[in-house]
Amino acid sequence: MRPRETRGRRNWRVIVAVLVFGVLPLLMAACTPPAQPTGGTPGATPVSPKGFVITPGPAGRTTPVPKPAPNLELDPDKTPVAIISLTFAPDGTEIVRVANISNTEQKIGLWSLYNPRTEKRFDFPLDTTLQAGVAVQVQSGPGAKGEPPRDYLWSTESRWTDPVQEDVLLTNQAGRMMFWYVASTQH
Repeated sequence: MRPRETRGRRNWRVIVAVLVFGVLPLLMAACTPPAQPTGGTPGATPVSPKGFVITPGPAGRTTPVPKPAPNLELDPDKTPVAIISLTFAPDGTEIVRVANISNTEQKIGLWSLYNPRTEKRFDFPLDTTLQAGVAVQVQSGPGAKGEPPRDYLWSTESRWTDPVQEDVLLTNQAGRMMFWYVASTQH
């Protein structure tokens, strides 16, 4: 009877050892946030606005990227899809107009409008495509309504707070900023 109990205990110890030394490090690695990349510009710390991607370069080094800046002029060669206005109607409807300013069709499925002040985001449906020269509206606020494919309903709650000081970001499906609209530059 005694050898059987010893063999059972030995097997149990082997199972515990495999779990502790084999599986536990994998679980800890999966739960630990990745280390920040090093390199890039000497003395510079890779910084990214919340929700945006830092693109690593070769050997894990951060690619130096110029500081993001608002788009003050529409240039289809740089950004074929642009935010062209943010308006506030008397009934409380907030309307963001997004347009294809290029001469070719642009797929914007899963692109997002993002308010960095409130961290609210609207995602365009997967199959959204803008033909050349076409604009769509994304509505929010108490009077908002949606009639896709030209008008999208974001929410019947207000998403923008200040028609003069508001920033509106347009990000692609990877989270990269494609256009930065600043309302104060339009008034």
